[in-house]
Amino acid sequence: MSIILIGDISTTHIRYSLFHITEIEDSLIKSENYPSDDFNLDILLTIQVFLQDQPRPIIAVFSICGIIINNKILANDRYGTGFDPDVAAEVLGISKIYLLNDFQNIGYAVTKLSSNEFFVMNRGCQNPTGIILCVSIGTGIGQCFLLHNGKDYNVLPSEGGHQDYSPKTAVDKKFYDFVCRNYTKLSLTYSSLINEQNANMFYHFLREEYTDKVNSNFDEIFMRDQSNQTKIMIEAGFNKKDVLAAQGVKMWLNHVGYYLANLFMNFLPSGGFYLLGETISKNYERIIKHSGIREGFYCGRANILHKTMKEVPIYIVKSENLGTRGAMVYTKHILFNS
Repeated sequence: MSIILIGDISTTHIRYSLFHITEIEDSLIKSENYPSDDFNLDILLTIQVFLQDQPRPIIAVFSICGIIINNKILANDRYGTGFDPDVAAEVLGISKIYLLNDFQNIGYAVTKLSSNEFFVMNRGCQNPTGIILCVSIGTGIGQCFLLHNGKDYNVLPSEGGHQDYSPKTAVDKKFYDFVCRNYTKLSLTYSSLINEQNANMFYHFLREEYTDKVNSNFDEIFMRDQSNQTKIMIEAGFNKKDVLAAQGVKMWLNHVGYYLANLFMNFLPSGGFYLLGETISKNYERIIKHSGIREGFYCGRANILHKTMKEVPIYIVKSENLGTRGAMVYTKHILFNS
């Protein structure tokens, strides 16, 4: 039996869990959740506080938002690049600290999902050793892809959510111009346009473009609550309580479809295409019934590709908080399969 430490280092909190593990089971020793500001963003200090009076883990696996290459933080908007896992391991008396991009953990967890943890959007024909692609639409876009090594899957990180946005229709071009005109500090990438925080921009565009269709009662509610505008648009749009909100939801889903189709072309994920994110999972039934993603997915694609695209299984994952599960999969791979 081995003792391991798993950490989830997010922009607002740092979560640590200490486990006893074997190949077939694990048991929790201790778990804590710290607001990151409480320790002046000092990752090493939080580990020292957590491990005080605890048995020493043999290894640690930390997921962190940002670009990780060669077990080093190359870019992180919150914590910077000062945390050195090799130095920290020596200070703490841990044999090795592994850093993962936060979405790599999700990829490892996806390989262990049970059938009741996702919904089938397109059944397709799954290749058991084919490339798997995972995308989460949340505060930004998380993305990773999985390659089979002959025994199991390796998860590789990606910053593909930052690919440039390109309009496809005349209305899209007007939306593009609207964003350039009104959101001058926003980068025109898919990550910026379709994430959960900014999806409400589609309604903002429509209320300016089609003033004669603005419902004053709904518009007042929408404009008054600045922090929940995406949620308000989605609820009214899916329930068809407002014409422009419904059109805003359709445009948002179309753009999600554009983005997913671009990824499909890059990876041909015959092993499965997994969609995650709170808004996606909570609205999965509405999304599956709605034509928006499918229309965007096939928009402008050559007919010869349509059959290929229909063969790819597409799933919406309903389980949340997969990070710890994925880190456990990765840790067991290191300890027992190396």
